[in-house]
Amino acid sequence: MAQINIGAIKFNWKGPYNNSTAYVVDDVVSSGGSSYVCILASQGNAVSSGTYWQIMSSAGTNGSNGTDLTSTLSARGDIVFKGASALTRLPKGTAGYVLTQGANDPEWGEAGGGKHTLLATTTISGSPTNVDFVNGTNGVVITSAYEYYVVDFINIASATDVQMLGMQYMRNGSAYTTGNYVYIGEEWYRASGSSSQNRRSAWGLNNYTFGGVGASNASGEQNLNAQLKFYPNGYGAELPNWKSETIWWQDNNQQVINYFSGTSVGTASEMSTFNGFRFFWTGDYNSNVTNKNAWSNQGKIKLYGVKA
Repeated sequence: MAQINIGAIKFNWKGPYNNSTAYVVDDVVSSGGSSYVCILASQGNAVSSGTYWQIMSSAGTNGSNGTDLTSTLSARGDIVFKGASALTRLPKGTAGYVLTQGANDPEWGEAGGGKHTLLATTTISGSPTNVDFVNGTNGVVITSAYEYYVVDFINIASATDVQMLGMQYMRNGSAYTTGNYVYIGEEWYRASGSSSQNRRSAWGLNNYTFGGVGASNASGEQNLNAQLKFYPNGYGAELPNWKSETIWWQDNNQQVINYFSGTSVGTASEMSTFNGFRFFWTGDYNSNVTNKNAWSNQGKIKLYGVKA
């Protein structure tokens, strides 16, 4: 019976091109990052010869088409995206954050709302008198890009007994101490077998107080926790306001919970230079601050900016 040679019925991978190897039709080789298929048997004819070889797949052009990102990515966890005119690096996000889409570019945000941006974290050490967050200092960014701010106080305490956390916002890097702070709120106490509730308010102070009674620093009771939401309201367009929720131990083994709201009754234009916060401990709660006391070296404060 007659036999017919139909040649190769599949491509034959031969590895890197070798000038001393004899190649037949449908042999495939690699050279310079590209691959080539033999279309005419030969030996010693380079893959650049269109008589004997046809390109099967072309190598990319490193750098110009994104195949080489070593010049863009610089740290573990980095992500690359197409920016306005070039490939752009998005640094690794905070643990627990998720990737969200901004107006034009991707950004990191908290899971759920996706709009919170962690601006700073301070772990209390060195027994400071004030803990400040000021735009441009230690990486803090406080600008009109954020509609309001959230500050979390986690397991903090004063080094002195019967003190309360206070706040003054910053203007041009200095604490605003004019007597225009106002607050009102409810406070609940719980001791063994009894409880009470009080409404508290004050007008014309030089600070905002987070509570109407002092916090204990006795062993096992040094754990004030709070959250502040601060609304600049247009950075000069309107007066600012804020609200806080605070839990702490008062002396005599009483746990205290409160909800306070505050504002400043100066002029709206004063907020045009708003650029930060100052936090401190004082025994002058419910009145103008004249004395401050050191922080206990425990806990941390986290500052977030929130966009629309």
